[in-house]
Amino acid sequence: MGNVCERLGQPYEFPDRFKQSTKPNSGNEKKYSRTPKFSDLETWLITVTNHFVLSRLGGPDAKIDQLRVDFLQTWLEGKALNWYNRHVVGSNRSIPYWTFCDVIEGLYD
Repeated sequence: MGNVCERLGQPYEFPDRFKQSTKPNSGNEKKYSRTPKFSDLETWLITVTNHFVLSRLGGPDAKIDQLRVDFLQTWLEGKALNWYNRHVVGSNRSIPYWTFCDVIEGLYD
């Protein structure tokens, strides 16, 4: 989790002429389905964090972290999406506000 917090912890400084062409998930990226292999989660998470950084979703601001949590749903499928819908955004969730890192740890657990 240290790498995630490191990559997303600070806003990325873009050059003045940089024109953003990356969106949080255009639908073509690989989705995570909650496999038991840590390497699958790690590979997927590297892709997600890179996309979020390039989509200007880096930084310590709680509002940006909430956006990361919300956008994460588009990167999930199968068991992972079911878990997210039940525990993170469902009406019967036991934790009212999740951080991005908490969701990633929950997906792995």
